[in-house]
Amino acid sequence: MTSYPRRHQLQTVVRPVWRALAGMAALALSACASAPLDLSPDEWDSLTPEQQQLALDKQAEVDALSSSLSLEASRNAALSAISESARNIRVDARRKRARLGDILECALEESQGGEAVGGLPLAPVGFEVVRGEAKTIGVGLAARVKDRSQVIPPPYLLFLDYADSGLVLRLCSESSIAPGVPAPVDRCATVAAPFRDFSNGITRVITVPDLIASASVRCVFAPGAPVQVIDIQDDLEQKPVSVSP
Repeated sequence: MTSYPRRHQLQTVVRPVWRALAGMAALALSACASAPLDLSPDEWDSLTPEQQQLALDKQAEVDALSSSLSLEASRNAALSAISESARNIRVDARRKRARLGDILECALEESQGGEAVGGLPLAPVGFEVVRGEAKTIGVGLAARVKDRSQVIPPPYLLFLDYADSGLVLRLCSESSIAPGVPAPVDRCATVAAPFRDFSNGITRVITVPDLIASASVRCVFAPGAPVQVIDIQDDLEQKPVSVSP
C-alpha cells in the first residue's frame, strides 16, 4: 500500500473545497451586481439560465465596444491636441519671423449689425492675424448708439481663421468645430486674394451671418522681410530674398 505524505493528503481535500467556495463567492457577487443590459432584478430573475448567459455575453460585447470607442476618442483627442500644438508653434514662429505675407493687418469699418445686434451700427475695429492662426476678437456697438436695451450686450465675438496659404481669411459668427476644423461656410464671410493684391492692400464688403449685415474690411500684409513667391497658386511657398545693403 502506497503511503503519501500528509501534506499531499491535505491538498487533495482542500482544493475541491476551495473551488466550491470560490464558485459560491462568484455567485454571490453576481447576485449583488447590477443585472446586464440595464435589466431590472425582476426581469433578470425571470430569465432562464441560458437567457441569463446570453445577456451576460451581450453585455460583455457592449462593454468591449464601449472600451474600444473610448480608446478611439482618446486617441483622436490626443492627435487633435498634437495638431493644435504644432499649429501654435508654426504661428509663433511666423509672428517672430515676420516675413512679408506672415502677418495680415485688417480694419473693419462702416459695420451695420445683423439680427444678433438688432441692426445697430458697430464700432470700427482693427486687428492683425498671423498666417495659420485662428483667433477671436470682440466687436462693440458704435458710440452714437443710445438705446442699447433691446440687444445682447457687447462685445460680440468674431471668429477669425487665416489659412496657412496666407491667401484666405474667414470671419465667422461661430467658432471652429474643433482645432483645425473651421466653422461651417454658411456662418462665415471669406476674404481671398492673390499674394500681390494682399501686398498692395484690398478692400471688400462682407456679410457675417447674424452678426454683421454689411461692413467694409480692408486688409494688407504687415511690413516684413522681402520674400520671393514661387507660385501664388501654391500654399504661399516663399523664399527669403537677400537685400543688398
